[in-house]
Amino acid sequence: MESKPCLFDYATSELSQDAFFAWLLAWADKKYAGPEHDLALSFLNTVFKKDIRNLSLPSNVSIQVWRQYYHIDVFCTINDGEYALILEDKVNAQQHDKQLERYLENVLGEKKYKNVVGIYCKTGDQSNWAEIEKLGYVVMNRAELMKLFDSPEGIAACSLNKIIADFACHLRGIENLTNGYKTDSIETWNENWNAWKGFYMALQDTLEDGSWDYVPNPSGGFMGFWWHWKEVEGGNVYLQLEMGKACFKVEVYEGADAQSLKSDWNERFLKACKEISGIPINVVRPPVLRVGTWMTVATLDADYRVVDSNGKLDFSATVAKLRGMERVLDYAVNEVSPVK
Repeated sequence: MESKPCLFDYATSELSQDAFFAWLLAWADKKYAGPEHDLALSFLNTVFKKDIRNLSLPSNVSIQVWRQYYHIDVFCTINDGEYALILEDKVNAQQHDKQLERYLENVLGEKKYKNVVGIYCKTGDQSNWAEIEKLGYVVMNRAELMKLFDSPEGIAACSLNKIIADFACHLRGIENLTNGYKTDSIETWNENWNAWKGFYMALQDTLEDGSWDYVPNPSGGFMGFWWHWKEVEGGNVYLQLEMGKACFKVEVYEGADAQSLKSDWNERFLKACKEISGIPINVVRPPVLRVGTWMTVATLDADYRVVDSNGKLDFSATVAKLRGMERVLDYAVNEVSPVK
């Protein structure tokens, strides 16, 4: 059966999400009843339980909601200032200009709230949530939000309220795109960068290492994943995926001889690959060796992704290739002498 139009497939901006979360939180007030009220309270209870201070939501909530107070996306007070809530909402962007710290400083500086709770809501994905949590914010990412909408309160609210149902459907749509690395031909990934994000997050879990993000460049940029850093004389060597391209990289410290490091590590990686037996990769010299702060000094000779007979990713075999890259890097660092 063909799916029905979803409001949030068109209302895709952060401003639209701001409005949704402000609207949902307003339903938490004790003067309302019904599934929307129950879902709003469930959202707040989840936030309070995740806060490291083990806060408890009052049994009768009186809530006031504002937009853009101190430039905060959504700001709420509960029970005449017993709690103040700062909600920063993101789609795909990340925090910038120390905005989260600034919001807390501004609200705490008023000295009129018993407790201030920071909430970081994001429907897209990012490489690392720990930096947000270190600032004292509760993370409500897409997984947490989907869990909320799949709860009894969420199911009841979705069955009654088309706006809530559409938002839940929108989140499931993003999740399906992100899981596209499991189900779609790798030829389609460049048309769906969410699949790259899902793949990189799976690599983080499996490799127990790595970070990823969009990397801009004049040709339109790419989704990159970097891991397995080793400090060496003059800088660091590490591995990087540039979508279908796998690279051996050098980061050059200020004042170090970049030209020498480029030549040295190019030769070391090529030699390491030849001397290690049983690895499912072939390391080659890139067409151009540029000098800079972050240099690609060697690459694999082909796309590192292994596919099955249907053109879909063989994740385990692909990870084996990446483990091979790790072995080459380690051997080059520990066993291959610098080029004289």
